[in-house]
Amino acid sequence: MPRLGLQQRVAAALATCLILCCSSPEERFAAHVERARELVAIGSKDEAILEYRSALKIDSESVEANEKLAELMLRRADLGATFYLSEAVRIDPGRVDIAMRLARVLLVSNQMQDAERVIEAALKAHPDAAAVYSTKSELFLYRNDPERAMELASKAAEIDPDDPDVWMQIGRVHVGRMRMNEIKNQPREKNVRRDAIAALADLPQDAVLCIVGSGPEEGTLRAAASERGLEDRVCFAGYSDDVLGYLRSFDLLVLPSRRESLPVVLREAGMMRLPVIAADVGGVSEIVVPGETGLLYRSGDVDALTGGIRSLLDDPERASQMGERARARVLERFSLDRWLDATEALFADLA
Repeated sequence: MPRLGLQQRVAAALATCLILCCSSPEERFAAHVERARELVAIGSKDEAILEYRSALKIDSESVEANEKLAELMLRRADLGATFYLSEAVRIDPGRVDIAMRLARVLLVSNQMQDAERVIEAALKAHPDAAAVYSTKSELFLYRNDPERAMELASKAAEIDPDDPDVWMQIGRVHVGRMRMNEIKNQPREKNVRRDAIAALADLPQDAVLCIVGSGPEEGTLRAAASERGLEDRVCFAGYSDDVLGYLRSFDLLVLPSRRESLPVVLREAGMMRLPVIAADVGGVSEIVVPGETGLLYRSGDVDALTGGIRSLLDDPERASQMGERARARVLERFSLDRWLDATEALFADLA
């Protein structure tokens, strides 16, 4: 965050005095909003967030203040923004764009049921809105149902064939289809989560493995835990809309994958200051820097995985430092703000 210079700090102090001297709540609200806009313009987003929050204390029913505050929080990867987006939708149900922004944030944060509720409410109120069908298409893409996702994206294109976001969604569905076909055509491998169960057997008795998610391999995993006498040390949490809640309670995250692209869960773990031990596959090393933000091991090497877990459990201070550096790396390289800057730069190069 840019530091305010002397002139800017003096201006901020004068602006604060001006706000305090305003006689009516309406004038104070307007002054806070105007000051927030000025701070955004000079890149002082944290100070702008404080101004918008001050404005909302005066008028919590302002759609603009709720929306702008949420936008700034999302640029800091702060998922608390969902509250302010929800408020904006409650105040003005006609703002489909805000409702779909909320739904997409919920999807990214793996809150599928909440996202679906927002989408269905918007679809009921706005049955001819292309953006709603496009977002619902994304929901089904997250659920690994590219056929249904394509039906919905095509419906969105019929409603508004000139909307570039709709065609971007159709492109994402095509990619999702190809990926699903690739996975289906690959030879079946043993469930990699068994590597974590095997590692657990050689760790201290107070170490517990929690597997979040559900699927056809759950029975195999339960059997693997039972075979090793680990039923009491392996928690099967099942499907959850609150993955971040689990991450907050963990000491570390294990990602024993055979293949990955750029896993969302690693970015979520970083935001939770959670050190990671992950198989060195795909784009994992773009997020996990060995020895700095976590540990990497060769996929399938259970001994290396076990040693990595033990080393962090035995040295909580080192693990904590890795978690702090992981958050800093995610904010620096993978925040929405950085993504927007990179996208704008790409379009500028193509223009």
